[in-house]
Amino acid sequence: MLDKQKINYASSLAVHPLIAEHPLYKSILESDLDKFFFTENDFNSSLSVVPTYYKYLNIPHCIVIEDYITLFFPHIHNGSNYQFDYKNFEFLNEYSQAFQSDNFRGVICHMKQTLESIDKMFGYNEKISKKLFYLPLAYDNSIEKIKTTNPEKIVFTFTNSFGGQKNNFPLRGGLESLMVFKELYESGYKNIYLNLIGELNIDPQLLNWMTECDNVKIHEPNTTRHGRLMMTEESIHDVLLDTDIFLIPACRIHSMSVVRALCYGNIVLGSNGWGFNEFLDEEFCCAGQENSSYIEDGVLKEKYSLFLEQPNDKLFLSLKNKVVDLIDDHVKMDKIKNTNLRQSKEKFSKKKRDLILEEILSSMTKGI
Repeated sequence: MLDKQKINYASSLAVHPLIAEHPLYKSILESDLDKFFFTENDFNSSLSVVPTYYKYLNIPHCIVIEDYITLFFPHIHNGSNYQFDYKNFEFLNEYSQAFQSDNFRGVICHMKQTLESIDKMFGYNEKISKKLFYLPLAYDNSIEKIKTTNPEKIVFTFTNSFGGQKNNFPLRGGLESLMVFKELYESGYKNIYLNLIGELNIDPQLLNWMTECDNVKIHEPNTTRHGRLMMTEESIHDVLLDTDIFLIPACRIHSMSVVRALCYGNIVLGSNGWGFNEFLDEEFCCAGQENSSYIEDGVLKEKYSLFLEQPNDKLFLSLKNKVVDLIDDHVKMDKIKNTNLRQSKEKFSKKKRDLILEEILSSMTKGI
């Protein structure tokens, strides 16, 4: 330990404690590195890592993000930047100067499209381009064998966001997921079951149906973090072990949810919203979210408010068709599960991630 450089995870700079604790960012604290070790909120370190919302520091620092929008917060916000024109962004030059400074050591991101957008917005500035680093996500578990599909009990799971906020439910395709399940169940598919995790945001009639249906289990929160009711990771682990199909036809990618489900061998149904194509093949991406988030002139645009109140009919139909195609072919389901489990062990290996992170931190701390 004495020979290793200290890296500070600056969780105190997060706009909310749960952001700093999100596994998307905090998982780097579990890295097993040869030259570095992580501490938390110790700014007398070689480098400080800021989670997702950028703050300039007068010490060597970098930022870990999923999309560029949080980089420019509070000037733009997720879900409503569809009119953002980076070419006329009044603060772009200030950010450019900050990112070219010696104290700013770079951007770490698991989304290639985000790094490409940042590079484009700053005019492929050589000093900034050298500070853009791709780091794949990692999720290790001990799962060695898929859950074989039981034709008499096919289990779906839908989860709300990490923080469990009610307003995030429709953004993750929650309404359409529940509507698809209800329609299929009522049409004769009595062999389907549904796990619901996180706070629901649906009308009383649909909520009553879900509550009364014997094939639906609404999991109650069993812990509290920073005032928010949540489920423990251990409880979610048990649910995913018993899951066949994980539903997340969201407005945009929720990468850690997708990666975690893949690592359990779940079949994951996402959407054609931004970012899913970096993790899922097209056949697992439901149509209907193309107006929620998209790339325009090389830059991510988001407009979530389109689908907050009314169901997205196109998304509903696409999800329904994909679900039926799967549950009518159990052999196909098991083949997909085995592929997901096998590929995820390579793609999201912690050892692989740590080797790349070691190289990134070596580059960022050079000369310190």
